[in-house]
Amino acid sequence: MKIGIDISQIVYQGSGVDSYTRNLVKSLFTLDKKNEYILFGSSLRRKKIYLDFYNSLNIHNKILPKFYSYPLTFLNQLWNNLHVLDIERFIGKIQIFHTSDWIEAPARCAKVTTVHDLIAFKFPQFLDPLIVKTQRARMEWVRRDGTFIIADSENTKNDIVELIKIPAANIAVVYLGVSPVFGQDKLKANIVLDKYLLKGPYILAVGMREPRKNLQRVIEAFKQLRNKDLELLIVGKYGWGKDISPFPNVRILESVSDEELAVLYGQARCFIYPSLYEGFGLPVLEAMASGTLVITSDRGSLQEIAGKNAFFVNPESVSNIQEKIEYALGLSDAQRLEILAKGKQHAHKFTWEKTAEQTVNVYNRFL
Repeated sequence: MKIGIDISQIVYQGSGVDSYTRNLVKSLFTLDKKNEYILFGSSLRRKKIYLDFYNSLNIHNKILPKFYSYPLTFLNQLWNNLHVLDIERFIGKIQIFHTSDWIEAPARCAKVTTVHDLIAFKFPQFLDPLIVKTQRARMEWVRRDGTFIIADSENTKNDIVELIKIPAANIAVVYLGVSPVFGQDKLKANIVLDKYLLKGPYILAVGMREPRKNLQRVIEAFKQLRNKDLELLIVGKYGWGKDISPFPNVRILESVSDEELAVLYGQARCFIYPSLYEGFGLPVLEAMASGTLVITSDRGSLQEIAGKNAFFVNPESVSNIQEKIEYALGLSDAQRLEILAKGKQHAHKFTWEKTAEQTVNVYNRFL
């Protein structure tokens, strides 16, 4: 079987869709020795990102790259708005084409798409209006074309059934995986802490600096903590909307490597992730795998993903966020160790190998 995969979203480096696409593709090629794959990607100025990724795979016998320099805005108009020119004109004959997140090309073959969330439908105020328009147009073609859907979570599946009116039988839930780097001591902690001038205890938050991630309420809760010797470390690039307000002992790191992030997770007193909505919530599992207490939101998929291994908060209540942070900080060593052990065990159930295996099963089932 010949399978085409759209990897255009890896140009958004450091994003969740970038991580999903890279890890899925790498694991597919390691696992699947039977099928052939064609990688499609297009970008006016960042085509080199596709080439670098392709060359990093080191498995070229069953992978054909088809990378173009058309801007994604042009393909959005061509495929999401006009929905003309089959993908086969760009990559040749295939049996399945797998899309996700951004553009929905028409195809003569069977189509599978990954839907990470329905923020554009449930909470459009949390997104840039252009993204809302693009996502809604894409999902309309997913519905019309009878595309089979892979959802990141049961919560996302339920949203698709309710809001897009796609039958549950046409949706498979395939959880994301956690990179093995989280939970491994590849870098010495003191080297990373010294590099980022972290001399004392800190609370960690990770996420794009945009309204949905709720970081401003984290800062407001941090201001009210009784322990004034703590730092709040926020790792994440600016996304859109009003940026977070500066405050003493609050530090921002725009980006770090996964190896460094694993150390930052593991050395934090706790990890706070009170997002207003998530289709999955990968940082929650990364933190658990790294041996960190997790405080997260009771919204979206986060309770489903975290199970009984996190402290849950009302993300719209600053006082509730503050209370849970105080509670986590006040645990005894024995209580911490018990929770951390269960969290690690839970996180290790989520692997990219399992994600790839279940994705191949979807290909076979749908075809």
